[in-house]
Amino acid sequence: MDDLDGAIVLVREALDLRPQGHPYRSESLNHLAFCLWSRYKQLREVEDLDVAIVLNREALDLCPQGHPDRSASSHNLANRLSTRYDQLRRMEDLDHAIVLSRESLNLCPRGHSGQFDTLNTHARHLFIRFLHLRQLKDKFF
Repeated sequence: MDDLDGAIVLVREALDLRPQGHPYRSESLNHLAFCLWSRYKQLREVEDLDVAIVLNREALDLCPQGHPDRSASSHNLANRLSTRYDQLRRMEDLDHAIVLSRESLNLCPRGHSGQFDTLNTHARHLFIRFLHLRQLKDKFF
């Protein structure tokens, strides 16, 4: 845990070096969100997960349509929201995760290295919603 806490401190410092308007700020936001999510997975402190979601949302906002990192940012935020759904069972988190994972999948071209994870993530989100609602309304694409 000391290494992870140290990494979070360093990534926060790196983020400070990439202020608003910096072309790689979204990358640093996603990295810090991943570190906080990893700590959440170890300690189960919901505050870490909530902050990770805020950071992933900010990173996605910095990647408008057509941005090369939009698919990855959508995927990251979808996963964090899904994790919060698993913890708190807030349906709006799962619904938003499905929208984002579908967007990520649509932005991920056939043969892309991230396609496997994106397909699995979207399928998992749809399956969880099916288990929760027991409705056959979801379409894959």
